[in-house]
Amino acid sequence: MPSGNPAQSGDEIPIARSGTSYKITAGSIAGLATAGVQGPPSSVNNQIALFAGTSGDSIQAASTTGVLKATSGVIAAAVSGVDYGDIYGADTICTDNTIVRFDGTTAKTIQKSVATLSDAGVLALPGTANTLSLSGSSTGNPAIIQATGSDSDIELRIRGKGLGGTTLGTANGTALYAGTLGTAVNYFQIVGTSTGIPVILGPEGTDSNISVGLYSKGSSSYFDFFTNTANRQLRISNTNSVANYINVTGATTGNGPEVSAAGSDTNIDLKLTPKGTGAVKFGSSASATSAGFLTANGLTFPAVQVSSADVNTLDDYEEGTWTPIYFSLDIFNGDIAVTYTAVSGQVGRYRKIGAVVFIEFQITTSSVTVTGSTSNELYVDGLPFVPISGFPQNSAIVNIGNSDGWTTNAPSFGYATTITGILLKYKTAPNALTSSLITGANLTNGANKNTIRASGFYLTAT
Repeated sequence: MPSGNPAQSGDEIPIARSGTSYKITAGSIAGLATAGVQGPPSSVNNQIALFAGTSGDSIQAASTTGVLKATSGVIAAAVSGVDYGDIYGADTICTDNTIVRFDGTTAKTIQKSVATLSDAGVLALPGTANTLSLSGSSTGNPAIIQATGSDSDIELRIRGKGLGGTTLGTANGTALYAGTLGTAVNYFQIVGTSTGIPVILGPEGTDSNISVGLYSKGSSSYFDFFTNTANRQLRISNTNSVANYINVTGATTGNGPEVSAAGSDTNIDLKLTPKGTGAVKFGSSASATSAGFLTANGLTFPAVQVSSADVNTLDDYEEGTWTPIYFSLDIFNGDIAVTYTAVSGQVGRYRKIGAVVFIEFQITTSSVTVTGSTSNELYVDGLPFVPISGFPQNSAIVNIGNSDGWTTNAPSFGYATTITGILLKYKTAPNALTSSLITGANLTNGANKNTIRASGFYLTAT
């Protein structure tokens, strides 16, 4: 190998070792370059070596210090804040447990937030004074979302966006959906209460009067009300295209609550329908003896009759007293003056059931003064209701059980007329075929005279 020149392929390279001479032919060792690589006389352990120039046969120690980067195998100094660097924050201090967030889009700068995550896992999202706290829990206890802060009473609001609602549920599905119709000013509230006070479900809002609507879904749906999950107390079933409905109204002191029929029809029945052989009962001690029989402690009719044209409707009941008097044209004209015994001289009672009036009465005079005619027929007047007119006439018989103190021919019976009252008549014998009228001439003057004790019934128009 020529002295001072790099070994070429085929040149012999002498090697001396302890008096023994060896030689290696350049290029004869697999994997070695065919030309020599020259480097600096010394280097630092583990220092990076770089090519010097472009010949590929000379190296040098890398002089670049600090953080390096390599681009396509070329080493260069890395730029702090561009190629590498710490994440920089704008604040010099922060609160313990504060959650950080990126500032901008370079992913190089962070800033602190107002949210904190405690060592116990409680996430707090504060506002100015009040915060939202989210916390996990141990086995068997629920996770908690709650409002915290400096205010004594803080609402917690969960809202959807736009017309979107809010859904609550479990992993098995939705349990509650809350939404609004347009711009809502009224809403539904649920209020828990202390011991002995029922939980409150009711409306709130800006309107003065707010109704509550509850509806089911589907034509075969219904509402069930339970005292607990097992005891159904009330069911309200659906009717398609409903026009009429039940209205239930409470009442003030001294008045009774009302269950009534309401709706678009002018006349609406109110039906109570028992099941099977059951009966409709009214009152706590009411009982029934046969299927469908109506029983009650008492049925109250209005003081002023509300008449019904239905022939199957009982529309009135009334009971009371009335004052019987003797009447005739002679009495009316002043030809006869009659006074009555105190206390027992004018006593009458009645019961009106529908259009039937049951009467009983007692009448006794203390004096009778005659100054003129006594020839006209005598009546007992003052009936509580006017007898019905038309045929059959004079058919409502009044039975006179006792008649005392008459001059002659005491009244033995009477019948209600539409003219003024009960027309009094007598028979001369029990089996007589005809009867005669009682007139003023039959009255007797004196104390406790002209007594009649009688009972009967008649019909009214309503």
